[in-house]
Amino acid sequence: QDASHPSSSTAPKSSQRPSRVMLRRVQLRAFSGHSRAFSVAPTKAPPMVYISGEEMSRYTMELIMDKWVKPFVDTSDWEHFDLSCRARDDSKDAVLHGAVEAGSRIG
Repeated sequence: QDASHPSSSTAPKSSQRPSRVMLRRVQLRAFSGHSRAFSVAPTKAPPMVYISGEEMSRYTMELIMDKWVKPFVDTSDWEHFDLSCRARDDSKDAVLHGAVEAGSRIG
């Protein structure tokens, strides 16, 4: 091609706008880590009874906890109970009674 031809220039024209995909990438890069930049240590959560359950709800809560709660909240005072059918059957409902007792103790 001829060097004077307009399409041979590699520099973008001033009238060209960035694509939506490019703008989204810039927004994501600018936002990633933004929320962590202001926090020195995770926030201490009060004692709580955390009850996990079955299949998809369990999987969904694991994703939420791993991505949005654990990086920002210290959950070391939480008591965890697995109330799935298998856990209740294996413990002859002892895990259920433990969760109820912890809930009444913690409030």
